[in-house]
Amino acid sequence: MKNWRPVDLAAEVMSSLVKRTGIDPAMIDDVVMGCVMQVGERGLNVARNAVLAAGWPDTVPGTTVDRQCGSSRQAAHFAAQGVMADTYDVVVAAGVEVMSRVPMGSSVSDRRIVRDLGSNLPCITPMGTCAKLTTEKLYRQQLV
Repeated sequence: MKNWRPVDLAAEVMSSLVKRTGIDPAMIDDVVMGCVMQVGERGLNVARNAVLAAGWPDTVPGTTVDRQCGSSRQAAHFAAQGVMADTYDVVVAAGVEVMSRVPMGSSVSDRRIVRDLGSNLPCITPMGTCAKLTTEKLYRQQLV
């Protein structure tokens, strides 16, 4: 997969979705796509670019969300909320990452916001550190 550009990978899946379901892409109200590092090949709204690369009508909008490791899950939540609110009839929720094509941490600026945890952990804490801190906190709460 390392040779696939993120937009092309997403577009391939979206094209397959249309083929498998037989849905007319013009019926799709929105495409909500999660993507963590929106730089380089994943910058400039990868969801919208995937819509166009899939050959869908230019009337189909697309938006990209970043909730770090929960980005595609957040995309699914936003899509479901749109359906529940009767804003969407048909919406595509997805996520795309090709980690080998954009260096890890490339979307992090040199200036990091530090939060008060008794250490100098950056505001965007790595997943392993988050798991460790959460486990320690839960363990302490059970001992009290």
